[in-house]
Amino acid sequence: MPEELKTAREIADAIKEQAMLSLGPWPRDIELFIFSGQAGWTCGLSPATKISDFKYREGVLQIARELQKQIQLLRWMSHHSVR
Repeated sequence: MPEELKTAREIADAIKEQAMLSLGPWPRDIELFIFSGQAGWTCGLSPATKISDFKYREGVLQIARELQKQIQLLRWMSHHSVR
């Protein structure tokens, strides 16, 4: 079970940081999205437009899979109490 609680922005930043350390500079044409789901969070990436970006994209998805084991998405309460 994931131990750390982070916002979607913090998860995206953690993925990008690890990717830049292990894969090199973040490609300008790849966008990263974090989605909340019933089983936790998932990572989505915009399609790669260059051949070199395909390898980078696969590396990012592997990093995300590893972080899913460690990080839980912090979810804001969607209801309010009224008295």
